[in-house]
Amino acid sequence: MRHYLVLSFTLLWLFLAAPVLAQNITDHASVGAAEDWVVEQVLPKRDPRVDGSDGVSYLLADYQVRVSKADKKRYQRYATHLSTLVAVEKNSTISINFDPSFETVTLHHIHVVRDGVATDRLDLEAMQIYRVETERDRLIYNGDLEMAYIVPDVRIGDILDYSFTITGANPAWGPHFTFGFDHQYSVPVARISNRVLIENGIDYVEKAQAGAAAGQVLTDGDFTVLEWFGDAVPALSVETDRPYWHFGYPITQISSFRTWGEAGQHLVDAYDVTDHGSEAIRAIAVDIRRAHNGPKAQLRAALDYVQSNVRYLGIELGAGGYIPRHPDLVLRRRFGDCKDMTVLLLALLQELGIKAAPMLANLDDGLGLKDTIPSIGAFDHVLVSAWLGEEQYFLDATKGKQLGDMDHLDQGDYGYGLLISAQSDGLIRAQGRTPEFNRDFEDKFDLNSDPSTVYFSSKSTYRGDVADRMVEWIDREGRDWVEEVFFKYYEEYYPTLEQIGPFAILVDEAQATVSISAFYQIPDAWDTVEGGDDLAFNAYAGELASDMPEWVEGTRKAPFVIDYPVRTRHVIEASYPPDWTMEAMDQATRFPAFEAHMKRSATGQTYRNVFSYVSKSNQIAAEDFAETMSAIETLRETAGVQFTYTPETPG
Repeated sequence: MRHYLVLSFTLLWLFLAAPVLAQNITDHASVGAAEDWVVEQVLPKRDPRVDGSDGVSYLLADYQVRVSKADKKRYQRYATHLSTLVAVEKNSTISINFDPSFETVTLHHIHVVRDGVATDRLDLEAMQIYRVETERDRLIYNGDLEMAYIVPDVRIGDILDYSFTITGANPAWGPHFTFGFDHQYSVPVARISNRVLIENGIDYVEKAQAGAAAGQVLTDGDFTVLEWFGDAVPALSVETDRPYWHFGYPITQISSFRTWGEAGQHLVDAYDVTDHGSEAIRAIAVDIRRAHNGPKAQLRAALDYVQSNVRYLGIELGAGGYIPRHPDLVLRRRFGDCKDMTVLLLALLQELGIKAAPMLANLDDGLGLKDTIPSIGAFDHVLVSAWLGEEQYFLDATKGKQLGDMDHLDQGDYGYGLLISAQSDGLIRAQGRTPEFNRDFEDKFDLNSDPSTVYFSSKSTYRGDVADRMVEWIDREGRDWVEEVFFKYYEEYYPTLEQIGPFAILVDEAQATVSISAFYQIPDAWDTVEGGDDLAFNAYAGELASDMPEWVEGTRKAPFVIDYPVRTRHVIEASYPPDWTMEAMDQATRFPAFEAHMKRSATGQTYRNVFSYVSKSNQIAAEDFAETMSAIETLRETAGVQFTYTPETPG
């Protein structure tokens, strides 16, 4: 699914892909004056207050949008003063991206201003068109083109000033639209102009993010006009590692979707499989019924059929970024993207009499959707929500073959999702069944049998989606490679490590678990404690520490992103001599972002320490950052156990 929401002013670097052959520039672009609705800005003079440190002074960032019932147009103008050779080298190429299936480009001017005199350098025939496929490594092809032009005779001290209009709208959106207007950037700008015209009779909602100021509202004939202007706008330094939907820069969002429910109703017809039953799909449903008793088993079999028989490949051209192909076509091709695989699964479930609906999701940060403006462009994925009685399931047909029956299949946590339905009433909390712990480790140490050697067994249990990824990794790399990786991992903690027992991998397909067991010995395991005669052995909970956020010093103004969901437990158990004493402890650490627990106990000659870490959010709030990080530092330092004893003195 294509992801449109915010259009930002950025440095335009040239990305040269393979040239598009057998196409003329005039098929996509033309030269003409800006239309009457555009208000031309006076080119600001160079202002030392906004000189860039890299030799580039951004004089003008002008973005104007016109939405009518007939079309959508986006006018953009940029002007930069280039004061060094490096600035000229890096900023003398104009690059414009567009979707050729529904967009055309009109170039208005390309001026080089030298000593106050503007010279037009616009040469349409000298421009090149390139196919830009930045997501090929993810098997996604969107068909975007880039029009690139290396502006000739640009010198140190020149101003490069150009403008263009992109006309067209994705037909999948119909009359709807979403725009975003940035009011400040990471570089200083002499003048920022944002302007939108919306034809009267078109409803819209507006939302200011990150402290954006309200725009001026005017009337221009049949259009409502909203305007924002800023002069000598300083650079804004925004902290990194923010949640995806955290708007660090002030921005105004405008959408024709007034509510999330309205957005959820928009694509209903595209996913309607009422009349899509075919002989081929019906035959598959018949086979599933014959082989599996009851709707729960049949639901699982239908998901498995699509995951096992359709390979992922995203053809996101034009409306294809939002509209799925017919399920018969998907079945014949045996490939498709998330929309295609979803609609095939929906068609199968319809034949099986199982209630289901498509659900839009955002894989980057679904938890942040509730804080942004309603739009179908806020999503990058679609999956199936199915119901068996009151039980709701979230099924992703693109995941590949998964472990587990319907009671153990990992369904993920998508934050918030949006059902595509005529009765859609807004965002829902899309959290499916998940195990208590995805990663579960149990390390057992024998400290009693040999004075110098510690015997060590490890058992690593993976559940849900982590188990699915482990199966994929094992199948891809092979058992011997996995065994070597595990040995080298433990060898980092215990340098004298030797393997003394079998390495076992057990996959439970029904319970959706992968268990890996290994047996080792650690010769010369005890080290002398500095400054004394005591001996010490350290047992490490390395996997638990690796799942915690990295410790970061200082305070923050913005929230700090962390991995979510994470659910990890690490048990360290040790048998010890009868004359040793062990202290019990039960300690919980709770913050809004995570919860950690450490429980130490001793029974007979067996010591047991249970560590656990569970993230509860995808972010640490700015006001909680310093305190939370202090707790994380402490947890990292105590994620393990040190055993010490005083050896007997001879004689």
